[in-house]
Order: sequence, then C-alpha cells, then structure tokens
Amino acid sequence: MNTTGYQGSELYTLLLNQLKKENDFIDDNGELKKWVVSDMARAYSPKVISILLADDVLKDKFFVDVNGTEVFKLDMFLRFLEQKTYLNDSYTCYANKIGIAIGDKQLMQYGDVELIFPYKDCVLEGGQSKEDVKRKEIFFNETLAQDEITQLLAPKVLTDGRRYTTDGETVCTSLNRDEEVNKKRGLSADTITDNLIIKGNNLLALHSIKKEFAGKVKLIYIDPPYYFTKNKAGDTFTYNSNFKLSTWLVFMKDRLKIAKDLLSKDGAILVHIGEDGMHWMKVLMEEIFGKENFVETFIWKNTDNPDSLSKKSRSSVEYIFCFEKAKDTSREFVGKESDNGDAPLLNSGNTEHELLFPKGSVRFNIEDGVYEPGKPERVELVTPVIVKNHLNENEIKLKGEFKWSQATLDEEIEKETYFIVKTNKFSVRFQRKEASTMAPEKYIDEQYLSKSIGVGTNEDASTHINNLGLDFSFSKPESIVAFFLRAITRENDIVLDFFLGSGTTAAVAHKMNRQYIGIEQIDHQIIQCLKRMPQVIGKKKTTKEGLFNELDYDTGGISESVGWQGGGEFVYLELKRYNQQFLDEIAEAETTDALLDIWNQMKEKAFFRFNVEMQELENSMEEFKEFSIEEQKKTLCNLLDMNQLYVNRSEMDDTQYQTTDEERALTESFYKR
Repeated sequence: MNTTGYQGSELYTLLLNQLKKENDFIDDNGELKKWVVSDMARAYSPKVISILLADDVLKDKFFVDVNGTEVFKLDMFLRFLEQKTYLNDSYTCYANKIGIAIGDKQLMQYGDVELIFPYKDCVLEGGQSKEDVKRKEIFFNETLAQDEITQLLAPKVLTDGRRYTTDGETVCTSLNRDEEVNKKRGLSADTITDNLIIKGNNLLALHSIKKEFAGKVKLIYIDPPYYFTKNKAGDTFTYNSNFKLSTWLVFMKDRLKIAKDLLSKDGAILVHIGEDGMHWMKVLMEEIFGKENFVETFIWKNTDNPDSLSKKSRSSVEYIFCFEKAKDTSREFVGKESDNGDAPLLNSGNTEHELLFPKGSVRFNIEDGVYEPGKPERVELVTPVIVKNHLNENEIKLKGEFKWSQATLDEEIEKETYFIVKTNKFSVRFQRKEASTMAPEKYIDEQYLSKSIGVGTNEDASTHINNLGLDFSFSKPESIVAFFLRAITRENDIVLDFFLGSGTTAAVAHKMNRQYIGIEQIDHQIIQCLKRMPQVIGKKKTTKEGLFNELDYDTGGISESVGWQGGGEFVYLELKRYNQQFLDEIAEAETTDALLDIWNQMKEKAFFRFNVEMQELENSMEEFKEFSIEEQKKTLCNLLDMNQLYVNRSEMDDTQYQTTDEERALTESFYKR
C-alpha cells in the first residue's frame, strides 16, 4: 500500500487514534499513556502489535516484510511515539541543529528527566576532584520519559519549617515579605525575603520555587557532581544503572533549564566543574543559555589539594563557566582585562546631561596638569580641572550620557562612593565603598591573579571547615564564592545554589548580606549545613549571670575581610516526602530483615509503578532474599512510582497524606502568590 501521502503530523494523529481504541492505553481524561505503550512495545506486547498490524498505513510504516513475516521496527516506532517535535514532515531528528546528541536524538530534544538520589547511606562530595581517592558512593538514577511525568514537577507541600536566629531555633509556619527590601531591589512587594535552605530532590525543589522566584535570582553558583572517566584508580564515584555520560548530561540539562527560568534578566550563572567534565558542560551550557551569552571561563587552583603543589598535576585545577541570561556588553566582569573593581558611569543611549562632582569625590589616574574645558570624545569637561598628585582640589562638572541623575550621584557620595578618571578622555567610573573593601586582592592570592586565568585561592578551607566541627572534605573556600558575589551582585540580591553541600555559598551570601536559597537532598550534607549556618549567625554568649548580647560567631573564611560580626537568620524547610521516605529508609537499611520490614510498609502505603504485580512479587520473596544487599535495595527502589516521591500541594487536603496544620500554614505562606 502506498502511504507516502501521510505526512508526519497526519501519521501521528492516525497512530494516536488507533492506540486510543485500547482502554488500557488511555487515562481518565482520555489522553494516551505513552509510557504504557512504550513499555508494552518494548515487551513486544500483542496488544500493541495487533493494533499496528490492523491498519495498513501503520503496518507499512512500522513493519518490514522478511520472507512473508512482518518484523516490527521497534526503535523507529519508539522514536516516532516519543518525539513529537521530530514528526513535522521529516524523519531527521537533527532538524538542521548542531549540538550534543545521545544516540540518534539531540540532547535538547529529550523530554526525559533524570532523578538522582542515594540508595546507600553515603556522601556525594560536590566539587571532589581528587583522582587518587576511590569512593564507594552508590547513587540510584531513574529516567522518566516525558509522558511518564504526571505529577512529578508540580509544587510540593512544605514541612518541618524551622527559623534559626541568634536566639536559637523555633518552629516556622510563615515567611517574611519585606516591602522596603523588595522596593530597593526592584522586585514585587510580596516576594519572600527570608533566606531559605530547602531539603529535597533539587530538580523538584527548583520547580517548587519557580512560581515565587522565577526571573528574580541574580546569581546561581553551583558545584555539581562531575562526570568522571575511567582512570587507573577506578571510577571516583560509583553509580548504579549505568550512571554514565548520557545520564549525567540529561541530569544536568534538567536542572540547568529550570535554573535559566529562575535567573533575572540581568542574572548570571556560574558552574564549577572539573577537567574531565568541563568540555561537556561548556557545550551543554551553550545549548541552554546560548553561545552568545557566554562571559568567561575562570580557572581555580585548589591549594587545599596537596597534588596542586606539583606542576605535573592537573586534577587540582578546576574551571568555572560564567553565562549571563542575556548578555549585557556594557557590564564589566571580574577576569576581563578592563576590570579593576569599578564600573562605568557613562551609558550610551541615555540622555546627555551635566553632573557636578563635589570637591574630593574624584580620583585621577592621569598625569598632573591643567585640563581645560572641552569634549575629548563622549564626555565634555565643562569646568577647568587642576590635577596635582592625582587628587582634585575643586569641583568638576562633566556633560555626557550618564546613567545616573544628579540626585543619584549625590546619594552615592553620601554612601562614600568615589569616582575615578582613568584617562584624559574623562570617561568617569565609580567605585562603591563596599566594592572597594571587597576587592579581589582581599580574597585572592596575588600569585594566582592574572588577566588570562582569572582567580586562584590562598584560603585554607580545610582548616576552616575543621574548626567549625564539620565532617566534609574538599569544600570550596569562602573566598572563591565571595570573589564572584562581589563582582556580580549587590546587597539583598538573591543568590541560589542547588548543590549546596556543606553550605559555603549560603555562608558567604549571609556574611555579605545577600538573600540566598540553598537546596540539598543528602542527609549528611544537610546535617553539616545546619551545623555551619547557626555558627555563621552566632549565638548570644553566656555568663554565670545569664545571657548577654555579644555573640559567638564564625570568624573564619571571609569574616574578617567583610567585617562580619554575626546576626541575621534563615529558614529551613523540607519537601514533604511520600515515596521518597521509602527510598530514604531503603538507603539506611543494613540487613535483609530491615528491607523486608520496609517492603511490608510499602505494600500498605507506597505508590508503585503501574506494571508491578504484587502477588508475583510476594511469591518470589525467597528468591529476593538470595540477592546481595545492594541488589535488594535496587529492586525495592525500582518498584516505586517516581511521580510520587513527594506530596503535591494540590493533594494537601487528601487525608491519605496526613498533612498537619503546621505544614498547611507553611505551604500556604510560601505559595501565597
């Protein structure tokens, strides 16, 4: 039969209509359950095969005749079913696009989602790059096709709200929204202004905060787990289910896409990555953020690593990619040749007007002499200026396309902002007092500062972490994070880290008066973070007579450089677990008996995959007991429906989930908007 008249979209409609004739393939809303069809097709189910063979057009497309026998073209059928964007009158999945491909699909065409979580009680040390240390961390990765995702990315119920202040820890059921702070930073008046540390799967947590914080985050700084190639020491990290390059790429793609939505229009993202993952990460970020929005690659030499002292070692060198959401060519970044910690006051396109700079507010980096009124280039010098010993003794009036008004300039001078004339063209630049005290040399060892490589560090992060009593190896030093926060953000800007680890980003943001959101899913990491952050805030000292207001606080890291003296607060909260609770219990179990107890609980309460045959599993428990502990854990994990890891906000009133009044209040407070 000739089927060439059927175009991609028409054939897709035909296939959809035929498959919907089978009740097992449609949901309550009459929509096709593609994941069911896909699984049954992979199993060569007669239900799928017979439907396709019953229609001549579908038979011609998805079968090939081999000596009178129709052979099912499974791969072609699955690609056709799962890639709607692939169907528009063409069977090429590349669609004139160059980028990362996995198999025969472009990475950005994948609708799949990778969920990564530990099924063994372990620590994933984000940023770990030592190749000579073997690790035993086992991570469970679950791939969900787009059509399997029914409730996964919906906002979740929030639980275990706790507010930490210098007075200690209290229950939190409501969040602050400071109108004055939001007004200063140009955000809607009812934006949450609390610092937040959130426990839960970072992909699901990012989607949960999206409505509140989309388009509001000024800087994202992440240090994700790296993809490691084989080396003589073996895999640095061990993952089950082939946690390999393709899985890692999809895993990172999922999270970077939602991260882009959270960035403000002038926001930037920094991704800290090791050498063996850097090339993949760079291409992936170019696909998501656009090659035109790439800013800089910074190189950091990890001096905490003894190998870094060897010139032959490359494992201690790490890379930090910076992309803007929308490139602003007028903005200066650290690492650029023109950067000296200040910013231009001239902004092409503004209305030309005069600004009067009071005596003593301008510093010069030009030759001594008398500069007469005139217009060397874009700026007109309205009054004569005498420069002697690089200081001015009189007022200066300039005319140009300045981005500030006179009133703004006067306000900045009150804040001790000063101005710099670097050339005799009088293109004035400004330097805030805060920025000058946060200059790179305050944090970065000068021997590693250069225009070509960006930054290095001389801070002993290991000693700092040990002094705080934390059990965490190879943490980033606070100085490296502070360097970028100074360059890209201002006070009260929102900073996000969704691979929070021991909480370095949160600690630095807190000390520098930035609002922060930290997300972490691993118990060990959360424990370390909740040890660290109260020390950053500090607690009131005690005497025999009782409490008094002076604080004990973290004096390490950047504390001295920024004049940190303690104070402030943050809110801790969790995504309310459902199936995730069973995953966590499986991770902690050490014996078969413990896992069998969990199995009995799962039978009563858990949500299982649609194709789990309960009686069949019960009948095979003796065989299950013969597995190794790791195989038993993996088996139980594979039974659970990953759409039901956490409780959705929309299901908060369902009695099955036993939502408390405190959880309800906290959840409603968070999703107020």
